[in-house]
Amino acid sequence: MPTSVSMQFGAVLYHVIAIFLSKHSQCMSDIFWSIIPMVTFAASLLQNIIRIEQVQRRFTKCLPGLQNLPYSERLRRIKLTSLERRRLVTDLLMCYKILFGLISVHCSKLLHLNTSSTRGHNYKLQKYHCGNGTIASFFGNRVINVWNSLPPSVVDFSSLGKLKKSLASVDLSKHLHY
Repeated sequence: MPTSVSMQFGAVLYHVIAIFLSKHSQCMSDIFWSIIPMVTFAASLLQNIIRIEQVQRRFTKCLPGLQNLPYSERLRRIKLTSLERRRLVTDLLMCYKILFGLISVHCSKLLHLNTSSTRGHNYKLQKYHCGNGTIASFFGNRVINVWNSLPPSVVDFSSLGKLKKSLASVDLSKHLHY
């Protein structure tokens, strides 16, 4: 059963498609980007993320010339990324802000630099064991494996802007479920 967030999101997009006579892909993509902040973080459970992602899949299928293309190609053509990837990149940027003191968060138990790491980049995080599925989905546990796997040859930690730009070229597909 769809969540109310995904149902509302789907209804909004349905009305957008019905109202606008011009279904030019770039125009619709711009409209989509104006709506997406409302739902990007409205869902925290994987099942809800998948439902919202399905709404995005349907929306991209309604655009002229994109109906028969695979989802990944539709996203590429209208310069979108999947909801799950956007959330993951945002988590990585938040991790950077916390580690480099750009925001004030007491994170001694949340994120802790692993000083004994000899491989990869210099900002690897220590992972704590958690057996509970709920705790495993908390920010600190959710982001550590992805953060630690960032390739040092590609990722630039010298500033938030450079990190954001370099993350665009990192293949995060092995960390995505959907």
